[in-house]
Amino acid sequence: MKVPAVITLINKASLLAFFLNFLGFYCILLVFANLNLLEFSRYVTVPLRILIVSCLCMGFIKRQKYNVGGSTLLFLLFAVLYFLRILTDALLDRNLYISYQQVFFYFLTFGFIPFLAIRHTSFRVDALIAMREWFFVSAFAFSLLATLSYAKFIGQVGRLTSGVSTDDLISPLILSYCSALVLGVSMNLWLTTTRKKFREKMSLIVLMLLALTPFFLGASRGSIFAIALPIIFLVITNRKAVANLKVLFASLIALIFLVIISDYFGSNIFDRFLNMFSDSNSSSTAGERVLIWKQSLSQFYSNPIIGDRMELVGYNIYPHNIFIEVLQNLGVLGFVPFIGLIFIGIKECFLLFRNHREFCWIGVFFLQSLSQNMFSGAIYNASWFWFSLALVISVRLSLKTQKRYTTDELSTSM
Repeated sequence: MKVPAVITLINKASLLAFFLNFLGFYCILLVFANLNLLEFSRYVTVPLRILIVSCLCMGFIKRQKYNVGGSTLLFLLFAVLYFLRILTDALLDRNLYISYQQVFFYFLTFGFIPFLAIRHTSFRVDALIAMREWFFVSAFAFSLLATLSYAKFIGQVGRLTSGVSTDDLISPLILSYCSALVLGVSMNLWLTTTRKKFREKMSLIVLMLLALTPFFLGASRGSIFAIALPIIFLVITNRKAVANLKVLFASLIALIFLVIISDYFGSNIFDRFLNMFSDSNSSSTAGERVLIWKQSLSQFYSNPIIGDRMELVGYNIYPHNIFIEVLQNLGVLGFVPFIGLIFIGIKECFLLFRNHREFCWIGVFFLQSLSQNMFSGAIYNASWFWFSLALVISVRLSLKTQKRYTTDELSTSM
């Protein structure tokens, strides 16, 4: 896609990193899965991660001025404590399901560099418009590839897991959260863009329909929360009661449609969601998740100030909740700067929704990533979370300092 010439080199590099960090990466993963070459995907994914980091570093190095605000200081404090935890556990030779070297480089490339680089990038309005277009290119590509690849499983399985086929399949969590992001951003634009052209309306409808296949086959409970949270933000930041009624009515119609069509897909996503609390006392995945959280919290209680260790005793995995994981790993000492970052992210997201509604779709990335990491993912590999947290802070502050833009400027093809 041609990027407008007025976009700075820093913004161009950030746009490419944005494209690859979110759905672009998973489009490539789907291609490997279709070729039954997932076991060789690391030969491409590792260079892609290096490319993302290189783009971000290039933009970061070319900046001539750095304003170290509260979010940067909080993140640096959190990062130092996390790196010290990695070093301490490695020196004490504590068990972990992956090597501490991997944890270090994952956090460095998935969290540390992306956050600092994006946080200190100033985004022009034209760069944000280009970002929206780049996202829709990757969204169409992902949704179309996923639909073509897995349409044969529609009505056959409640959830697309590795046990249902001998072919290479990507994780149902990837299918679910990527499609939830597509649906969330599309719904947000539908509800907030007042002057949509017919072509834009049809593009959004086609995109949302294509995203239904991976959404239902992924069947993750967390994806429902991920879609719901931005809608809640739309309502609480809207000053007009009539507009809120429209949002709530459209959301209700969409929910009814999803429930009805889920039967056609044979998806058990709503059954899994409704049975979440009853399953928490059983041997299901939800019940096991609760046991994991209890174990992680018990380790926090034993060392509440500085945390216990990275290892989740008795389990060969991470806690699957970033808040609980921070408490276990870093105790109150690390939780304070972390919760401070979350507060700043939510505050900036709130202001973005209220004062810059044309760009509040960017807040969807952060809100969905936050929801996702309350049910899955770890501190060190939460690439969407760290990237989107820095992005929503940087974009809101960038828009605050720029001249007012017109609706015509924002109306571009999708």
